[in-house]
Amino acid sequence: MKPPDELGGPAPSGIICSACGTENDTSRRFCRSCGNPLFAMETPELEVEEPKRRSWRWLAILVPILLVAGILGFVGAAWLRGGLFAAASPVPSSVPATATPGGSQPSSGQPVVQLKVASATASSRLGDKWAPSKAIDGRTDTSWQEGAKTEANQWIQLAFKDPVTVTSIMIWAGSHTAEANYFGNLRPRRITIAADGGPGQKFELADKFEPQEIAYSGPVTSQLRITINDTYPSKKTSLAGSPFDDCAISELRFTGTAP
Repeated sequence: MKPPDELGGPAPSGIICSACGTENDTSRRFCRSCGNPLFAMETPELEVEEPKRRSWRWLAILVPILLVAGILGFVGAAWLRGGLFAAASPVPSSVPATATPGGSQPSSGQPVVQLKVASATASSRLGDKWAPSKAIDGRTDTSWQEGAKTEANQWIQLAFKDPVTVTSIMIWAGSHTAEANYFGNLRPRRITIAADGGPGQKFELADKFEPQEIAYSGPVTSQLRITINDTYPSKKTSLAGSPFDDCAISELRFTGTAP
């Protein structure tokens, strides 16, 4: 018996009918000779397993945990530093005009005190009753009043016996004898403060019947000049003869350090 490769003709390429042995085209479903149903050998397809999708669900759990841990860490650190919701430290207030030796200590180590003014002079004055010395006599019911036709550039100058460093100035602007006197006279509005003939610092005062602190600071060798740049207008009050055309300063007090 010959081997299969020596049998006549090439190997069948179609579907061989199991009933009659007739070769059929692969596209046929029934035998072309006997009509027997043909069943092609189908190679089973391998089921390819799809790769599993990476799950990000763990991030949805981890991120909130990390956020909570960070917040707790911040709160704990702030608590150790003195409390997260503790009130802010108050800004140190200015030294009152009545400060005495032994008060607060500046960075230089010297005590902040009320500075003593040796004398006061002015560009003009309205008689002896309103002399510039009235602005440093320790009383608020007396005042210096200029006596010029125009108030702009009128000044009062304070002399110190020794060099000092001024840290603040308290001013009773206007006449503080009574409220009627205050509004009946002119009151300084914008002023310039200069030490020892220097360029000076400009300030604007409020129009109120009460003392005001001027945030001036700096060394003074011997003299400090306060110049009136303009004024608040006077008006008619219960004071006889008002309104008056004179600007008044009732009191000036200086705090700072002295040798």
